[in-house]
Amino acid sequence: MAHQITVSDEIFERLKRLAEPFVDREPQDVLRRLLDQNESARSNNNAHGKFEVGPPVSDHEGLLPISRAPRERGTVV
Repeated sequence: MAHQITVSDEIFERLKRLAEPFVDREPQDVLRRLLDQNESARSNNNAHGKFEVGPPVSDHEGLLPISRAPRERGTVV
């Protein structure tokens, strides 16, 4: 059964910034990926006997940057 939630424009914009092109098609895809990452990190910390609660992270803090080759227009190959 599908449920409907309401999010503010600010939260929706943050979800759009965290979306991965060609992978995340719906806001739920972004939420699922982030929840999976969070649960995985928690289980890894718990498996090693350490679990620390830190301060909240900002939008992209702690995420690895996407490495893409820069587009070079006018380049002759």
